Amino acid sequence: MPRRIGESDELVAPWKKRRRGGGGEASAISDTFRPAHLAGLTLWLDAGIGVTAVSDRVTLWADRSGNGRDASAAGGNRPYYRTTDLIGMQRAVYFDGTGTLMAIAGVTLADIIDADEHSVFVVFEATTLAAKDATRYDNAGILAGGGAFWGLAVADNGATEETIGFNWDGNSDSVDVEFAAANTPTYTQFLHGGGLLTAGNYNGKNSYGGAASSGSTTDLTNTPQLGASHDGAVFFNGLIGEIIVYDRQLGPLEITQVRNYLRTKWGA
Repeated sequence: MPRRIGESDELVAPWKKRRRGGGGEASAISDTFRPAHLAGLTLWLDAGIGVTAVSDRVTLWADRSGNGRDASAAGGNRPYYRTTDLIGMQRAVYFDGTGTLMAIAGVTLADIIDADEHSVFVVFEATTLAAKDATRYDNAGILAGGGAFWGLAVADNGATEETIGFNWDGNSDSVDVEFAAANTPTYTQFLHGGGLLTAGNYNGKNSYGGAASSGSTTDLTNTPQLGASHDGAVFFNGLIGEIIVYDRQLGPLEITQVRNYLRTKWGA
């Protein structure tokens, strides 16, 4: 029978663990911020809550934003959800790099991003990486528009392993940012607004790719998908723990709130 992981049976998140206070009493670590506290939340996929799996294969990943934008998969495309698939101490969804992907059916990119302003935050752990191909724009997509040159991807650039934030506005605008290594929990952010595209990682390198001049996204008619490039030809191999998307560019304090929430939770 399908089984959805919920509040009652999820693995205990690291920041919810109890620690010993003075006199041997236990005190809970503060856990007050949630992505939904900020305006403009359009998509929130959290692998700790709302994953439905049949025989360890994911059929549904429920959207926590309140917008009902669930990701789904069927047949051989279904990614994995096993007790050994962990980022830090938390369950994550595993994409095998050979054909597993999920789509958010009935939704287009226009439903989750503004053509100019949007903020994307992801925690992932890559297992292996496809070689970077400058003509593809996105390589192995973590989040992409099926058929549209927009999204967040990872690739092997020879000496470095990179996340790639890319945006199509008539030109292939992209920002590449080095991250520490495969098999390492990685937090990444991809921001667009005011004609600039920026991206950055935290995972031991605290690296940022600066900003690239980038106009508004020109094609928002495509279906968002997880785990594959825009054309479904290159697949992500690794774990995805959480994806958070806003249809506006967050301010510095808001970005810090989301970053701290994700990094504390996942150890990225």
